[in-house]
Amino acid sequence: MAQVLSSCFFVAHSQDAGNVTIRIELLPKYPKVGDSVKLIPELTDWAVTSCLWLRSFGTHNYRIFLHEFQPNDKITKGDGHDGKQFLLQYCDLLITKLNMRDMGFYKIIKTTTGETEIGEAFLQILEDTEVVTPSLDPPKRKERVDTVVTVAGILVGCLIGAVLVVSLISCQITKQPEGLGSGEGRSPHSSSKPGSQPRLSIHTLGPGPAPQPGSQQRLSIHTLVPAPQ
Repeated sequence: MAQVLSSCFFVAHSQDAGNVTIRIELLPKYPKVGDSVKLIPELTDWAVTSCLWLRSFGTHNYRIFLHEFQPNDKITKGDGHDGKQFLLQYCDLLITKLNMRDMGFYKIIKTTTGETEIGEAFLQILEDTEVVTPSLDPPKRKERVDTVVTVAGILVGCLIGAVLVVSLISCQITKQPEGLGSGEGRSPHSSSKPGSQPRLSIHTLGPGPAPQPGSQQRLSIHTLVPAPQ
């Protein structure tokens, strides 16, 4: 009965207008199911005479710990304590083996020699539902993709090589008639210069004696006539 009255006194005292609001840090900020979390209230410049941790369910506050430093050092557990909460130095609260039922608002009321400090924080717990199962499909798909890319590269390279070969052949075919035309267009007499020896060609061949019937015409050096100068 005395513990209930003491808790009611602290909660009622927290409603005073002269109270100071303090922050509560959560480490880690977003714990997962099965982890532990530490609730660290902001430090005060005054000497702490008592600190009270409460767990809020709707409009009701359930006491977890009441730590009284004066006149005697005394720790009292409340109906909000289920064996997973531990009171640490500087009124820090440690909660272990978290589950989804631990999620909610937590409040601290620190009574000091100069003021009453109140802090509140919401403990959010993440439920890790992601299940990682090994699978052989990704490596197979990756190997197939690598093979397709390799084959495609080879085909593209062969296609480019074939185009280059066809282009070279086309250039050679195009240039060859030009070279022959330029050679045929020159007159055999154009290269003759004064004082140079006459050049013999098919055009300088003079008419020979008429072939006799049944005989073959024979060409000799005497049938060659010098080209005109």
